[in-house]
Amino acid sequence: MSVKFSRAFKAESVRKALNRDPTTSIEVVAEGLGIPKSNLYRWVELAQKQELEPRRGAPEKERSPNDWSLEERLNFVIRCETLNSEQVNANCREVGVYPHHLERWKHSFFTGDATTMNSEERAERKKLKQENQALKKELRRKDKALAEAAALLILQKKVQELWSRGEEDLQ
Repeated sequence: MSVKFSRAFKAESVRKALNRDPTTSIEVVAEGLGIPKSNLYRWVELAQKQELEPRRGAPEKERSPNDWSLEERLNFVIRCETLNSEQVNANCREVGVYPHHLERWKHSFFTGDATTMNSEERAERKKLKQENQALKKELRRKDKALAEAAALLILQKKVQELWSRGEEDLQ
């Protein structure tokens, strides 16, 4: 059985292989992705030559797992429910998602928080996240400055106390 891997899956696999921990082998990465190590070695080699699956004809738009509608997600979860892990991995590769996306979708359906966000909502969420990070960074900076000011004030009081004792000793 020949399985066709999406361009996004290949690119992500190569990224994981190249950014792996130095103590982790490519074989372990390939096993974690559920693909033969020979495929991963070939994709890495092609990526280094910048020849990883050249585009033929009109470029197709790769779909992100976030672009799936609730209905599509549910249908895919149902389709994969009775399959073993190897078959699930193959189905995921065919459509360009990872098994962890499938697990996340399944969990969201069971907990009842299955929602989809459009691009505007994602952009707003990203903006709010960046703003939140900036505010946290500023708060950490101000906390450090306040701690430094408190330490200087304590030192200043100790110095004044020592000087006043020194003057009393001189009298």
